[in-house]
Amino acid sequence: MRSSEPRVAVLPVQSLGDDWFAVGLAQSLIVALSQFHRIACIDATRSSVYLDADYQLETTVQYSDSRIRSFVQLDQHDRVVWSQKWDHELDDVFALQDEIASRVAAQIDSILRLESIPKQPTAANLVRQAVSAIHHLHPTTFHEAGNALAKALTIEPDNASAHVWWAFWHLLFVGQGWATDPNTEMQRAGILAERAIRLGGNDAELLSLAGHIRSFLYRRPEEARDLQERAVVANPNSPLAWSLLGAANIYLGRYDEAITHIIRAQKLSPLDSLSFFLDNFQMMALAGRGDFAAAATVGQRTLALNPWFSSTCKGYLSALGHVGDDAEATRVLSRLYALEPDFSITNAVERSPLHREDRAIYAEGLRRAGLRR
Repeated sequence: MRSSEPRVAVLPVQSLGDDWFAVGLAQSLIVALSQFHRIACIDATRSSVYLDADYQLETTVQYSDSRIRSFVQLDQHDRVVWSQKWDHELDDVFALQDEIASRVAAQIDSILRLESIPKQPTAANLVRQAVSAIHHLHPTTFHEAGNALAKALTIEPDNASAHVWWAFWHLLFVGQGWATDPNTEMQRAGILAERAIRLGGNDAELLSLAGHIRSFLYRRPEEARDLQERAVVANPNSPLAWSLLGAANIYLGRYDEAITHIIRAQKLSPLDSLSFFLDNFQMMALAGRGDFAAAATVGQRTLALNPWFSSTCKGYLSALGHVGDDAEATRVLSRLYALEPDFSITNAVERSPLHREDRAIYAEGLRRAGLRR
């Protein structure tokens, strides 16, 4: 039976110069794509049998003295789905091959999340449909995503990906202030996440999401960090894994490490559909080390990317309180109340997984920005 994952055929890299770099780059691309479990990677460098592939990855490299230019294109039959061009200094050949491959794989993974969802109601397709909707965080589509994940587990009760994404859905459901019974929802998230770990093995996406739930739900960031580190070993090209490793370090107060990991995630996939999620953690890390002006700058950008993500409003509002931007704070506070009418400083402190001292700084920023107690 044919796999439900999108099938991507990696074609031989075309070289407008020496072949040695092109051959190595093709193999690096295959390795990088194969580390994403939701992509079925086909090695078409040694065989022309890839006619049943959904997508073809074409790459060309050309050389000029100590520089290399790479052109990458993802096609679906006659349609160009995505293309990119990079210029590089040829310093470390192996490192450059790996870096190009990492960026290509991460961005293809992001693109395929947003591609049309097959209509067959398999568990895997329902999970893909739900993940795409979760990223938008619109109330209507978000509830539809929860229904799709519940249906996926009805079809395939041992589907690890459905377990972990439904756990994450419950976590966001509480974080967005939409849950009428937050304690029950959080307990459900914990049960689903722990079962996902038992079922899922070393899938990077699963490990990173389960770790994030463990740190946020149970306030055990050390354990979460262990899972996040396993995730980036399992797939060092996953922006989600790097960003959630950054989140675990934020909850441990290791802000410089967190920023390094989040920047790595952003570099891998700068236009990722989860950019607002990555940027939100960067804002938190900057605020954690006291750079409130930079945090506010990131917060403004992040809120524009996804105005439905209430966590952005909260972190941005706190940063604005610390820098004293009353006009912008009034605007953001109005947006926050539209999303969560009953939100207060008490709610913020109770929900936050930050260290006690950092929670106090976060709460003080919210107070200065005008949030009610």
